[in-house]
Amino acid sequence: MAFLDVDDFWLPQKLQTQIEFMLKKNCVMSFSDYRFVSEDGVRIGRRLQGFKQIGWHLHHMTRYLGCLTIVLDREKYPDFRMPDIDSKILAEDFAAWSRYITRFGPVMRCPYDLARYAVVPGSRSASKKSSLSVWYLYRHLERIPMHVAAFYFSAYAIGVLWKRYWNRPFMSRSEIDQDFEWSLLRAAEAKRGA
Repeated sequence: MAFLDVDDFWLPQKLQTQIEFMLKKNCVMSFSDYRFVSEDGVRIGRRLQGFKQIGWHLHHMTRYLGCLTIVLDREKYPDFRMPDIDSKILAEDFAAWSRYITRFGPVMRCPYDLARYAVVPGSRSASKKSSLSVWYLYRHLERIPMHVAAFYFSAYAIGVLWKRYWNRPFMSRSEIDQDFEWSLLRAAEAKRGA
């Protein structure tokens, strides 16, 4: 199972690359690297490279796991579902990943640049309401003590500001895509030669 919002997109080889990675590593869920792209698709940002794996504490401090990067093995996690929480809370995916980590352990990083997250003004994830949802989840859904929740929320807030600034779309998309396609060709040639 994989997830993709209507305004985001995957690179053509995402599913094959990520599924091969998961089979090799025998993992239940993985995430990939990605880049922010402007709403018009013209500009692109630096590659967001995640940690090698994301466990419970990193998940709560960074909220790094983006829906568009997740692939989940339904054979190994047949009862997966998004939590049934209040529709005003804009973080059901965050809660789902938290449940996964609690049950299976850290989520593995597939270390390839495979997706594009569209930076759309006024989007659901960019809203202040989304940040308030995180606090609500920490305190009421997961019942994290106030001082720990405050630490996680502070780390998350600083990280979001830095991530949005540092990785904002500012480069020509065509240059990045050409470079990416070239590196794929080199990897395919190396694989054939091995």
